[in-house]
Amino acid sequence: MGTKKFAFTAVLALLSLTADGVTCSGLADSAACPVADSVDGGVEYASSVERRTLDLAGFHGLKVEGPVVIRFTQGGGFAVVAEGPAEMFEQNDVKVKDGMLCVKMKDLRKKMGMSKKEFDEIPKVSVTEETGGRTVLNDPERLKQFGDCIVVWPMVLYVTAPTLDVIENKGALTLSTGNMAVADLAIFNKGQLDLSLGNVECSGLRIENKGVFKGGGDFNAGTVALENKGNMELVSDFSVSGAFDLKNNGTSKFNGSIFAEQVLMSVFGHVNYVVDVEAPELNMNVNGVSRVVGSFKGKDLSIESKGDCKQLLTVDCEKFTVNASGPTEIRAEGTADKTRFNCTGPAKIDMRKLNKF
Repeated sequence: MGTKKFAFTAVLALLSLTADGVTCSGLADSAACPVADSVDGGVEYASSVERRTLDLAGFHGLKVEGPVVIRFTQGGGFAVVAEGPAEMFEQNDVKVKDGMLCVKMKDLRKKMGMSKKEFDEIPKVSVTEETGGRTVLNDPERLKQFGDCIVVWPMVLYVTAPTLDVIENKGALTLSTGNMAVADLAIFNKGQLDLSLGNVECSGLRIENKGVFKGGGDFNAGTVALENKGNMELVSDFSVSGAFDLKNNGTSKFNGSIFAEQVLMSVFGHVNYVVDVEAPELNMNVNGVSRVVGSFKGKDLSIESKGDCKQLLTVDCEKFTVNASGPTEIRAEGTADKTRFNCTGPAKIDMRKLNKF
């Protein structure tokens, strides 16, 4: 490398786009097509893009290590189409291993012949520009201000397969799908995941998040198990024939509804929920910070609070129990045949609008 300096340019804005952003329809494999300057709501490349059909099949899941945008469609066969500039194909590897479609960015540090220290010290800047719904990538005029540059291109893939039952992400994945029916679905995230699913039918849904998770879908499942140890923003409606089990040890926001046979919520981090629950039983154990606005319809509502708990609830149940030893503020309205409140800490339980016929 000598003493030559490089500016490392990470193109991050594309990660928030769906894979529908750039389309070169009707082109043969590996054909280049310029993208018109007048593209609205999509992606504009300063250089030409290519569309290549990759000869890959026999996978049932996704494994991502790097910046990737995927549009998945459930279908009877397999198809993997990649789209982007030539640099994107040079910087990324796509293959099938152990039943997984694996997408990984190549080691750019080794590719540049740099030590880890040299690579880490390079300033990381973005030269993307979002104007009027367009994202301009690799604009030569903007790149001039950084001198010699390396642009890191996210992999853009259109994927079709008979099923998708595993999603493993350690990179920065933007994934959108249509409606799906699968046996089970497991999602493991240790990176940045932006998820937009359609209606998903499955026997079991399992989500484990240790990174940054945003998005969701509508689920019709036999059982649901959610565990968050990172940062999660979930927008979803759940219809569950069995148990819905949520464990939070990080920071989470949830906006949606839950219809289940049993709902268990364990809060050890910080949560902010706007949620409607219908189930025979809802048990909420708060040892962290909870802010909840919602409703419950069922038989038994139980709240155990040892943390900082503030809730505004509308209830229609047979039994409503609160045990609070931490700072707790609960306001409830609606109907409850039996109520039991045991507060040993600083608590404010306002039931003045409960059972007002």
